[in-house]
Amino acid sequence: MKAKRNNKTTTLLLAAAMMTGAGTGALAAGQTVTLNLGNYTFEAGEVGDLQNRFLTDWAEGGTDTTICTTDGQYQKPIQARFKRADNAGTIADPVTGKTHTIQKTNIEGIGLIAFTDAAYGAGNRSSRTNSPVGSTWTDIGGAQNGAEDKVGSLTRWGYRLVTIPGKAKPGTYSLNRDISEVSVACNGSQGTDTGTVQLSGKVTVRAPTCKFPNIRGSIDINMKSFDWAEVDKMNYWETFGREDVVWIVRCDSEALPKVMFTDKNQPGSWSEVITLTNPSASTTAQGIGYQVGLYGSSRAYSMGTFYNISDSVTSSGNYTMPLSFRYVRVGSKVKPGEANAILDMTVTYQ
Repeated sequence: MKAKRNNKTTTLLLAAAMMTGAGTGALAAGQTVTLNLGNYTFEAGEVGDLQNRFLTDWAEGGTDTTICTTDGQYQKPIQARFKRADNAGTIADPVTGKTHTIQKTNIEGIGLIAFTDAAYGAGNRSSRTNSPVGSTWTDIGGAQNGAEDKVGSLTRWGYRLVTIPGKAKPGTYSLNRDISEVSVACNGSQGTDTGTVQLSGKVTVRAPTCKFPNIRGSIDINMKSFDWAEVDKMNYWETFGREDVVWIVRCDSEALPKVMFTDKNQPGSWSEVITLTNPSASTTAQGIGYQVGLYGSSRAYSMGTFYNISDSVTSSGNYTMPLSFRYVRVGSKVKPGEANAILDMTVTYQ
């Protein structure tokens, strides 16, 4: 049997007999700097329907990311805000010691927080304000004093991804630069000496998977042999010769597996009967088929239908699949011969 992982199929044979730092760059007034956050990969369970949990460490960039380049004094503080205010609450960060507004990204279930350090002039790099960037204009540097010409600069940017409510769908996403864009006003929010900082980067949300440690490729279910005369005495639709198996299913967090069986000989069948291969061959048995169902139950699974297997969980967190394979009489006459069948098992995850 080949197990289908993420909709890859398993065959049963029945037989009788992270993260990189951001870049740096200089920005003239009115221009845009893009900081590359790098690539990240998360499990779907890490970002689905959770809130206020850090996904990454701080990615910092810019030892001297100059954005306010006009010589002379700025009478008002440098200010910054997310250009498109779309917040998803707040989160306290132990690294900066500040409470940050969470900006939504274009990726469901993932938000962004940001800070900047502001300093003026060469040599003044000890001023670490760790100023959070929010949805409203926030001072990230004080007004300049003194007569000499100065250049305002933002010496360091920091970004961190966090979880927000929402179910992240598996896939690879590029951060939308417009949504994550930060506007900077060099002489207060009314100033014309402005610029923007945009983010780039990719986020991969990996689909949850399940593994079957008992199954390597295909697997044979060896059914008992029966005397045809004995079977011929049985009633129509009577089952016999049960063979029980229990498979362990190890799944990633948040993966809820379902299983579907398909009759290889009749892939479009919705019947409870698994037909024999080569039914017209002279060496193939007649009047019998197979069924598969839950262990301890007389109910058989219908082909082409998904069933939950997530109700049986071991103490270690693994799922169990207790199954029963059995013969079933389906014809008015029984003829001896080979009773082979092929069953595909497809596993999908919610």
